[in-house]
Amino acid sequence: MGDADRYSIHDLFLFLLMNKIILASQSPRRKQLLEWAEVPFEIVVSETDERFPPGLSPDKVALYIARNKALAVQQKRKEDEIIVAADTIVVLGEAIIGSRYTAKKPSVYFLHYQEKNTR
Repeated sequence: MGDADRYSIHDLFLFLLMNKIILASQSPRRKQLLEWAEVPFEIVVSETDERFPPGLSPDKVALYIARNKALAVQQKRKEDEIIVAADTIVVLGEAIIGSRYTAKKPSVYFLHYQEKNTR
């Protein structure tokens, strides 16, 4: 049995309550999720370059960007704080077409999809 199997959800909540949580995001949804869980946290955001190396799969792109956000905030914080960061990307087929904040209008997606599937 691994270490993860020995800890309960109660242990997790105790850990979260005993350590300072930093949310490295301005996302209202992420803020709401932590509020619903009644986890005390502080929002700290740092401007981050959201470019990524070519060839990464979409799930790895989201992790790459989220990690960079966490690292940017970590440089400004104490070592014993827990930093929570995430990223959302929009994918059409296998192509990353932006984040949910920068993605084109749905009509553009439909036209792209229609062109691709009517050839």
